[in-house]
Amino acid sequence: MNVEFFLDLCFIREHEPEPIHRFEQAVQKQLDHLFSGTGSWYTEGKQQDQADIVVAEVKGMAKWQSEEDIVAYIEANAAPPFMAWLQGYRIQLDIKEAHEGCSHCGKN
Repeated sequence: MNVEFFLDLCFIREHEPEPIHRFEQAVQKQLDHLFSGTGSWYTEGKQQDQADIVVAEVKGMAKWQSEEDIVAYIEANAAPPFMAWLQGYRIQLDIKEAHEGCSHCGKN
């Protein structure tokens, strides 16, 4: 059974002199590695109070059946820096019946 998933991810690291877009690109590269073919994402980066922050919204369809499945997948497949930067997340799952499609992209 397919599951439509929505992830809100917050990545934080100590401020570095490189432009914030480099940090954002590093996060996007990992999102591509993790969710290419199953989801799409939007990221926004900013610097605040000596911290570099990237917030990502990820949406897609997959076979995961629980939040624990998604967390285990990310932990098993993400690079160590990605996991160190990940400071918070919210997961929402919408389990679809066999005939229902994704409200985001229309895929079954």
